[in-house]
Amino acid sequence: MFHIGFVVVFLGLGAHITFIKGLTGLSSHNLPTNLIVVVGVITLASLVAALVRRLINPVQRLISTFDDYSTWLVTVLPLVTGLAAAAHFGEHYENTLAVHILSVELFLIWLPFSKLMHMVLFVFSRGMDRGTHDTSRCEGLRRVYV
Repeated sequence: MFHIGFVVVFLGLGAHITFIKGLTGLSSHNLPTNLIVVVGVITLASLVAALVRRLINPVQRLISTFDDYSTWLVTVLPLVTGLAAAAHFGEHYENTLAVHILSVELFLIWLPFSKLMHMVLFVFSRGMDRGTHDTSRCEGLRRVYV
């Protein structure tokens, strides 16, 4: 659930669209801010639920490493700080926005060295899987079911 939430928040918020337009020249219509906030809260709740599940499930807790927990934290920070910036939380909005931008930069630095790279690399691994499996055993099944 949080995968979709991140994409909706990133590509749907007007401030993000303005930022992307400044970088690439690409633009689109933004979604209502209230909808983005609701999606952000749902995304945050799903990330918290994933952490709770990891902590409660004995098998997941056993195989979890520092990388798993630090990746969760680095993933949650931009979302929490973005929601705080959207709510104008704190005395100075500029400080909240600066913390949000720094947390996004940390996320982008952390991304290539973490398990989160599956977001980008899964396409290539799926393509590689198709070429490595022996499907000759399935020929008879294909004729039966096709």
